[in-house]
Amino acid sequence: MPQSNTLSFLSLKRCPLRCFAVLFFGVILMPLASETIRFSAMTVESVTAEGRERTVLQGDAQVDTERVQIKAQRIEILGSDQRTIRATGGVLIIEKKQNLTLEGDSLEYDRTYDILLVSGNAMLEDADEGLIVRGGIIENRGEQELAIIQVGVRILKEDLVARAEVVQYHRNTQQLELSGNPLVFSDGDEYRANRISINLDTDDILLDGRVTGIIEQENRNE
Repeated sequence: MPQSNTLSFLSLKRCPLRCFAVLFFGVILMPLASETIRFSAMTVESVTAEGRERTVLQGDAQVDTERVQIKAQRIEILGSDQRTIRATGGVLIIEKKQNLTLEGDSLEYDRTYDILLVSGNAMLEDADEGLIVRGGIIENRGEQELAIIQVGVRILKEDLVARAEVVQYHRNTQQLELSGNPLVFSDGDEYRANRISINLDTDDILLDGRVTGIIEQENRNE
């Protein structure tokens, strides 16, 4: 077990079965779809036995690919092609293509389909739109530019607050679709319906099924 305070690199091909190392920076040169994974952590454990391939990073762990940056206390990179990445402990994800930030207690990332599944105190922030969405679970489908947020969902945006049990965020059309007892507060008005759609570009709100609402009128001095 090497103990060193100098910069070190780990090549998984040089570890026949299992190796442990104090790690600061590393590169996995076994990419999926020509994608290189760069990582850093306080310690690393690597298993390369066939069918059990994994790399475990612990302590201020970080993984960078062309599409995402992941930070957590523990990160596992699984499979011979490093298809799956799991993370736990203060998970922070930067989705580079869509410029999204996600946080949660745990993460499972499928690199083949570019799907991020964040669980536990999950949060998604779209800084470009000034939008924050919180819930129990967030599934972000990168190729579809679709985020599905479930369980006690809360939406925060300037002049808009909403809640629902399920929210679909279509980023390519800037559309929010709320279901499961949705409720929207916008500019002092209140809206309830079976389903509510919000266009973030136009601020249009579409209500569908058992619609109720309260519209506040400003008092004007004649």
